Amino acid sequence: MNTYTKLFIVLLVICAWINAPTTIPRPSDENIYFLMARDTLRGRVPYQDFFFAHPPVMLIILTTFFMLLGTTWMTGTAVAMVVNVSLLAVCFRLARRYYNDRAALMSCALLLSSQGFLMSGQTDGNVLALLFAIAAIERHNARRPLPAGILCGIAVLTKLFTVVTIPVILFDLRKRRGAATTFLLAFLAVTVPVGCALAYIAGPHQMVEQMVLFHMQKEPFPLEVRTRVLKNFLLTEALIVIAAIPSLIERGRERPRAFLGFFTLVTLLILIQKRIFLQYLIFPLVPLAVFAGGTLDRWSSWGKSAEVLIVAMLVAAFFWNAPHYSAARTGHPFGLALLKYSQYVSTHSNPDERVFGHAIAAPTLAFLSGLEISGNELDSNYVRVTSGVMAPERLIEAVSIHRTRYIVLVAKRTPQSDGDNELHFSGIGNDPAFRKYVLDGYVLRAPVLHYGKYDAVTLFENRDMISAEELNRAQATSG
Repeated sequence: MNTYTKLFIVLLVICAWINAPTTIPRPSDENIYFLMARDTLRGRVPYQDFFFAHPPVMLIILTTFFMLLGTTWMTGTAVAMVVNVSLLAVCFRLARRYYNDRAALMSCALLLSSQGFLMSGQTDGNVLALLFAIAAIERHNARRPLPAGILCGIAVLTKLFTVVTIPVILFDLRKRRGAATTFLLAFLAVTVPVGCALAYIAGPHQMVEQMVLFHMQKEPFPLEVRTRVLKNFLLTEALIVIAAIPSLIERGRERPRAFLGFFTLVTLLILIQKRIFLQYLIFPLVPLAVFAGGTLDRWSSWGKSAEVLIVAMLVAAFFWNAPHYSAARTGHPFGLALLKYSQYVSTHSNPDERVFGHAIAAPTLAFLSGLEISGNELDSNYVRVTSGVMAPERLIEAVSIHRTRYIVLVAKRTPQSDGDNELHFSGIGNDPAFRKYVLDGYVLRAPVLHYGKYDAVTLFENRDMISAEELNRAQATSG
């Protein structure tokens, strides 16, 4: 084991420490998936009993972790730790194959010091899909088409747009027909049985509606929003982007065709998306880090001063980004607010009572308190309404068909001239009919818990499920 490999093991330990399991939630989609995995263990069937907008691998892995290690928040966040550490290991193998051990170490150091990777420690499926896609390319480069095809199939069954990996690898295998056939058969052996099972469970129409049409019918972000996301990415990852450019344009060296093709196609696919989020940009970030590692390796050979300067930049980048991530992960105010509400809900509710509300806050509260979501609407993302997948009347119907005691909403606070704050609800709370239903039939529990300068989590309790004395007290304290 050489020095670079030993240093890489140190990076793996740092990665595991940064992504260590936590008991404090964040405002993330992983909160929804944790609840879906819990309810799957309770006997509910995805796609059939509740809406799930992605292929099943992520849910299968989460459910397996819960089954083996217990249904806790710490178990769910442990999945992200395992995935991120594994992704770093695969990147090291890839970069070492393309360049050398020193370049591989620098690629991983760049990735570990980047804001995009540091903030990707959530179980939302993006990093998991990227892990399988990158691992498929790594096995392809090792001339192992069978595992490459299997891994590629698992990637597509995690996030559909990793399908770009297939033409990239097949094009690289165009002169090796036997290997191309093996790869394709392995891919089909994984995806066809799972696809048939999904069609049987949910029905072909439901499967297509939830995993494909829902995403196609979403309202696009304005151009300025998408431009701002890309601009932020280029600014925060400037070191990686700048360092990657020489490796991307260099001549006289054999190109890692499959990896370069994957980077090109996945970047183009993200750029033409209607809605771009920063977490999507982890897909081009990882290939950029590998290419940047090759550049830094060449720059390091210029002399000791260049090597010291590069190491200093990497250390500075890490310490610049790590505290922001660590603070958000270990004590995010959103999570602390929901933990406080969950303690109240757990001690003031019966097992047959339900929770409903904001797409992220309600699943978080339901998971932490052990209660279930009304109407099995585990994903109450208001985009389902605006895209036409769910009728707005379904929001009230979901609440009314069960004993829904609590509704949790997220709001923006607008400071008033008299020093008070006016609440403007977001998500499903922005639907006029649903908001009126909540305000008429529920009472706002005090205090309103703030988790940002202008953000708040609000908990409403059903007026008919609390005593007159408590109702009067709640009305007095909430104003």
